[in-house]
Amino acid sequence: MAYFAEKSLILLIVVKNTKKYLAVITLSVLAAVAPVCRAGSDKAKHVSDNGDTGTIHENSQPVSGIIVQDSVPLLSRLTTEYFQAVNTRKNPLEVIDIIKEILKLDPGSVTFWFHLGVQYKSLYEFDPAIDAFEKCLDLHVESAGRPMVQVYVYMGYCYHMLGFYKEESKIYDDGSIHYPDHPALVGRQAICYYAQGKIRDADRLLTEYQVYWEGKGRTDSDIYHNLGILFLETDNLKAERYFRSALNLDPDNIEKQGSLARVLISMGVRMEEAMKLLKEALEIDPDNPILLHMYGWGYFRMEEYTLAKDYLLKAENLYTDYNHNLKLHLDKTEEILSIKLLR
Repeated sequence: MAYFAEKSLILLIVVKNTKKYLAVITLSVLAAVAPVCRAGSDKAKHVSDNGDTGTIHENSQPVSGIIVQDSVPLLSRLTTEYFQAVNTRKNPLEVIDIIKEILKLDPGSVTFWFHLGVQYKSLYEFDPAIDAFEKCLDLHVESAGRPMVQVYVYMGYCYHMLGFYKEESKIYDDGSIHYPDHPALVGRQAICYYAQGKIRDADRLLTEYQVYWEGKGRTDSDIYHNLGILFLETDNLKAERYFRSALNLDPDNIEKQGSLARVLISMGVRMEEAMKLLKEALEIDPDNPILLHMYGWGYFRMEEYTLAKDYLLKAENLYTDYNHNLKLHLDKTEEILSIKLLR
């Protein structure tokens, strides 16, 4: 099931496994499970319809030819530290420090430049994220290889969040040279046009996006849901309309209940409806950390701070990956509760 964390385009793909939930990927922790790959790799795939990406699979060698032999044991140790940091939900700042040490030893590692960008993006530090993704592209150019489509999607998103729409659009155009008509690039380009007021261009690409997925056998409900995800953070009212259309066609789908609730809570409107949707979804899936997270944040927006903290902590215990939005939400909640105690 898929949900978006507040203030993040990042789609979380969650699978149930012995009553726990594994966050397989976000346009945030994707690289955490990816083996190291070199510039020119063409095997990293699986990008979802809304611009999110799945786990990268690549069997290429973990280090480049420019590494000094004596540095290999240190590189191996640092790489192990990196995976341990990710698997134990370390703060991205700690993970970034490890990646930087790896890149000192292996500056040609496309994967770790990509990982660096992903970590910065998860902290909403878009400028250094762009720099890291740019380095990925440069390395691919040097090797005459094809970059992963994720690099274009993530980099474009960072430009979008900074309001640099011209640069964003160019990145998607560049990506389309290697991945013509890729739905992730088409969808994000449509949103870029929409944000600039180029409505006709946006509508043309959105129609292309819908037709593509109709041809793949997607239901109308699923397509509306994906369109809602695309519009998150750019036009939440439009996202709400798409989520409602999706839920009307599939009213028992807890993923779509959660998506509609999430956007209502983000806007701070129709809170009773949002909380009712989440309560019904949690009755079916009580250990879902994303639903619990949104439920707690809903209580925060309703100024029920003790309940908010309870549910946010439950979500924290169930998330298998570091979630920066959750940390921000918990920090805000605990700050308010601390002030109340002093009164």
